[in-house]
Amino acid sequence: YEKDFDALVVGGGIMGVCIARDLAESGYQVAIVERESSLGGVWTHNDYPGLRLQGVGSAWRCLSLAPAFHLEHDRTSPYCPLASETLTYIQSMADHPNITTFTNTLYEGLVVDENDDNTNDDNSNDDNSNA
Repeated sequence: YEKDFDALVVGGGIMGVCIARDLAESGYQVAIVERESSLGGVWTHNDYPGLRLQGVGSAWRCLSLAPAFHLEHDRTSPYCPLASETLTYIQSMADHPNITTFTNTLYEGLVVDENDDNTNDDNSNDDNSNA
């Protein structure tokens, strides 16, 4: 894939996408890397009837895009959005020209050879060295 990014967000759940959206709105090119087939984190799997965001919806939003449920409900009383509203909001945050999403990704980790000595033998910048 040939494109330069200014920021990499690992995880396409609500907070990862919030951060990506605010960075993108600020002019940064952002890549979101998600291991699942779609964005949404736990909201893509937890879909039992009546599921709502565990906190007030105003606490779970990015700065650059207000969720639709803010406009549809009375702001003077706390509103906890439904799972479907939360998932829709996550998808709308990711819909930005400066955001590129990579799904179905897998990172297996870094293999470190314990016998490989990567230390720098040049002590010329060491404060404790006396010339």
